[in-house]
Order: sequence, then C-alpha cells, then structure tokens
Amino acid sequence: MAGLKKRGNIWYARWTGADGKRITRTTGESSKTEARKKAIELEALDRKATDGDGMKRAFVGILKRGLFAADAGKLTLPVLESLLAEAYAVANPDDNQVTLREHWEAWHDAQAKRWNGGTISASNGNRFRMLAALGDKVADAHIGKLTEAHISAALDKMLDDGKKRGSINQSLSELRRVMTDAHARGICSRNPAKLVKSLPMTDKSIKGAFTRDEIERILALADDEMRGIVLFATYTGLRLADVIALHSDMIDGEGVLIVTPKKTRRFGKTVAIPLAAPVKAWVADKAGELFPEAGSKKPEQTSRNFNSLMKQAGVPREITLPNRATAKRTFHSLRVTFVSWLAAGGVAAEGRMQLAGHSSEAIHQLYNRTELEQLKQAIATLEI
Repeated sequence: MAGLKKRGNIWYARWTGADGKRITRTTGESSKTEARKKAIELEALDRKATDGDGMKRAFVGILKRGLFAADAGKLTLPVLESLLAEAYAVANPDDNQVTLREHWEAWHDAQAKRWNGGTISASNGNRFRMLAALGDKVADAHIGKLTEAHISAALDKMLDDGKKRGSINQSLSELRRVMTDAHARGICSRNPAKLVKSLPMTDKSIKGAFTRDEIERILALADDEMRGIVLFATYTGLRLADVIALHSDMIDGEGVLIVTPKKTRRFGKTVAIPLAAPVKAWVADKAGELFPEAGSKKPEQTSRNFNSLMKQAGVPREITLPNRATAKRTFHSLRVTFVSWLAAGGVAAEGRMQLAGHSSEAIHQLYNRTELEQLKQAIATLEI
C-alpha cells in the first residue's frame, strides 16, 4: 500500500515497485484525503504495468546480482539479506515496506511523548544528521536493507563534513535503538548498527600551557581580583571553581593552602599546597573571601573575562605544539601551565600529582614535615 510524504504543501505517494525499488510520485494534491486517493491510483497503474513478466524480470535481476556477488566473493550475509528483502518486496507488493526514515520518525514520535523539549531537540539532531549522511537512497529504502557498510560510510562522511565525534556517536547510538526496536517488531531481521563501533573521542581539545612572558602580560592588564585569581591558578594548579571559592582561613600560619577540590570532594580528598611568593604577596593581610566579586557570579563569567584579557594581552587562544597538533588555551590552561612548569623544574611525577591534587593520599599522609619541605622546594622552582 502506498504511503504519503509531504514536501512543502504537496503530498507525494511512495511505494515499492516490482523490482524492489522505492518509487516516489507527486500526487499534485495539498489535501491529504485527496492525495491518498491519488496515491492508490498511481500505485495501481504501476502494478498493472509491471505484473506478470515484470515480476519475473525482477526476480531474475535479484538472482543475477546474487550470482555476481558470489562470483566476486562478496556474497556476505548483509548482502544476502538485502537481496532477500528485495525478493520479499516483489512477491508481496501489498505488504507495508517500512523505510528507515519512516520507522525512525515513528519511533521518535512515540518516544517524544515521554521526553522534554531538550531531549526532543537532541533526538531530532541525531536523526537528521544520520539520515543526511546515509543519503536518501538508503534512508528511503526498506529498513532491512541497511548494512554495516552503509553506517560506516555515513560516519566517515560526517567526519569529513566536520561534525564532532561526540555528535556522530550520539547519532549512532540512537540509530542502534531505532534498529533494535525495528528488529523486535519483526520489521527487519537484524540490527547492523550494533556491529558498528563508536568513534574514538580523539577530537577532544588539547589544552596548551602558557609561557612566563604570556602570564606576565596577562597579569599586567588584570585588576587586583583577577590578578589574584590568575596567580592562584598558575601557582597552585587549582581549577577555576576552587580558586574563586578560596577563603583566607584555608591558609595556615606557614603559608600553606589546605583545600578540598570540588571535583574530589565526594571522596574527601584534601591537598596541601605551599604558596609561592607572588601569591603570598598578593594575599598579604586579606581576610575572609579572597574573591568576593568573582565568587558571586558563575565561573563561566570569570572564564570569559580571562579570555578577554588574553586577547588584550595579545596571547593567542591556539598554539601549534612540536608534534604539529593544535592546542587551545583557556583558563584551565593555567592548571596545565602549573604542571608543565613543575616538570620543567625537575619536580618528580609523584610531587606533581600531589600538588595538582591528583594524589589519592589523605591529608594526614600528605601534610608532614619532610614532604612539606619537599613541596615548598618544588613550588620555589616556579617563582618568576
């Protein structure tokens, strides 16, 4: 039975021909009721023209393609299943041959009843992205004809088009769910999307470090509070959310900052970081919240302010590393700078882990006299 698809204001009739191929014809109607009548007429005319000898020719064509594939050593299970789906469509012209596009739309509409607006929008993006990459020929063919090769080619196309790997993997994940549903309903015999692996997340931004000269140029343009934020991030390696939440009570009498980073707070992990001379000089006799203005705003605002400072100081957002990879610089790069400066100063990996808060040691294990002196020496290597 012919289906209908609206394009603009006009309805188009779609059905599977005697040769197993999908046929699309305009009904010329904007009314769905009238278009349905016209679609039935169009399909009936096509059936009449292709009955008898037409069906035989279609089967012969399918068999020939199977023989050619076998001779070439390419008669794989997916190819055979695709040929069988064509043969079934020819032998059962009145059966409803659901396309991938049609089933995905129906699946989406059913799921959307339980989704919020954001999820619906994301799902639409996943669907449109994948169907566009597969192309109309695959998207509008019987869903059982979809193969791993089609899907892999679609992933490659999305990569070539500059789509992010995370977005591509989301589209693939949703396609797996759609095909699982189709298989469970008996619409197709297998789920080829399950056999296609997600793309490795290699396009995650590489964060580059700053040079000492770049840090000095940024500091020269910063107001007092932003100057303190940059100094703390550079000389302690703390993340932005942890820096703007600092309080003078977190600094002991020996100038050691004792803090539980937000990221590891649920594990109760605390780090002790001896403060470098530039940081001590900035703190001086400040009491209470060290960054009240930044602390009253979302961290993203401070991050944007930092990006503006970089631009004013002529510090590029992107740099090319020795291995020719492109690295981006953001506020988080101050943490990268802290670790890289420690490494350049000869601080061992264990010491760098402790100072950057990567250690799994509890505070009483970290904060003893011998180790504290070693950490102070490590911090001293950073001072400009």
